[in-house]
Formats: sequence, C-alpha cells, structure tokens
Amino acid sequence: MTEPEAYRDLLELHLKKIIARSLAMSEVQWNWSPSPSAPTTAALVEHAWVWLVSDRVQIQDRNENGFCPEHLPESKEDLIAALEEEAGEWKRMLTSMEPALLDDPLKNFGVQEIDVRRLVTHMVQNVIYKSGQLSANYFALGLDGTEPYSAPFPRDVLEEIRGAEESAVIAGASG
Repeated sequence: MTEPEAYRDLLELHLKKIIARSLAMSEVQWNWSPSPSAPTTAALVEHAWVWLVSDRVQIQDRNENGFCPEHLPESKEDLIAALEEEAGEWKRMLTSMEPALLDDPLKNFGVQEIDVRRLVTHMVQNVIYKSGQLSANYFALGLDGTEPYSAPFPRDVLEEIRGAEESAVIAGASG
C-alpha cells in the first residue's frame, strides 16, 4: 500500500461514519448541540465539506491563492450528498496519486510554504476530528443505544478475542 492509499483509507473510514451518522439524524437532531459552545452536526458536516473542497482544489489545480466554495448546499440532504461526492473525489485523487507528489511544494493561501502531504494530512486530521465531534453528538442523542457509554479498552478487546478463540477450540473439539 502506498502512502496516499493509506491516507485514502483513513479518510474514507471516517467520512463514511460522518455520512452514515448524519443520515440517521432527524432535522431537529441535525441542528442540535449539547451546549451553545458546541457545534451542531450541520456545522461539523459543513466545515468538513468546505475544507475538503478547498484543499483538494488547491492540490489538483495548484491554486495557491486559496479556494473556498461560493455557495453551500442548502438542505441537510444536499450537504450530505455534497460531502459524499467530495469523499469520492478524494478517494479518486488519492488512489491515483503517485507518492512522490506528496513532496511537491505549494504556497498555502499564497503565503505559507507547504507541500501536498501537509494538505492531505490536514484533511485526514480534520475529518477524524469532525468524526469524533459528531460521534459525541450522536451518542448524546442516544442514537447508538440508551446504555451509558463504555469505551472498549485493549484488555476488554483481548479478553473478547480470547473468549471467542476458546469457544472455537471447544466447538471444534466436540465436533
């Protein structure tokens, strides 16, 4: 696997979560925030989409003066569809990207000297962060269930795997 493909897979994983969880929300949930200082899901998806478009255009067109979409999709459905389309654009771009292109220099917004890798990793970081923020809203709304959240620690995962392995061995021995 190449470096761009690794970025592609990580980006795709988190964009799929953002899209699926956003689609599961009603209009009220889409515009809900756990506090005035926390973003709504609508704001998170909008922020992710705008930066994805901006950084992709800068990479593909070498638009070093910066780019921002002039119009935002107006409805929840249109914004999620635009995010899904942009996820496809990033997947295509990173699938076909030669690893050496990551070292190509750019001037971010015409000022800061960076390379393509910096823009790609910026998007990966941004999307992971937005996915985490959206997950907090999703959990707070009870869309993942109603039980209190319990983070899976490595020991719990290891015990679950060992239990499954032991069950398979026992089932195989008695079979």
